[in-house]
Amino acid sequence: MTAWIQTYTSVAWDLEAPRAEDVRAVDIAHSLARLARFTGHTRTTGIYSVAQHSLAVMRRVIALGGPPPVVLGGLLHDAHEAYLGDVSSPLGSLLPGIRELKVRHDIAIAEWAGISVDELWHPLVRQADAEALATEARDLLGPLPRPWATGLAPWEERTCTTGGIGLAVSTFAAELRARVPGA
Repeated sequence: MTAWIQTYTSVAWDLEAPRAEDVRAVDIAHSLARLARFTGHTRTTGIYSVAQHSLAVMRRVIALGGPPPVVLGGLLHDAHEAYLGDVSSPLGSLLPGIRELKVRHDIAIAEWAGISVDELWHPLVRQADAEALATEARDLLGPLPRPWATGLAPWEERTCTTGGIGLAVSTFAAELRARVPGA
């Protein structure tokens, strides 16, 4: 293990060869609740976290009629960011190898959660994620200097609010415990 990080629960997380047995629900919840969406460039008094975004995606997948494994895929679709950070899509396009690292992490996380990695990338999850992006851009950012290429309209309701890190951790962790046996 040459490239590793220490997680909240003191796991030595191997960034090159992540393992399902090293995944901890509390590590994911703790980290994602502290990671700001849009690299922190929101017009809010608090952060809007990746955990909050993931919860919104999960709720949208439920509203779209997704089955339980896809709902869990919606909750965990960005869980790799607990270990790799929230690399914005524009930055990610400039970093060779980041996609492969994300895939390795997604595979380990899906195995831990007892679902196929395909559930994290399911069309309903992708749709909900794109709709969430459009909604978050409308609700959290200033005037857009260029159009975003999501191809989808934002949700009618304004759902993006900052609720604090503690609330994000507890809500995300509760959803994981309800959906992943032994989490």
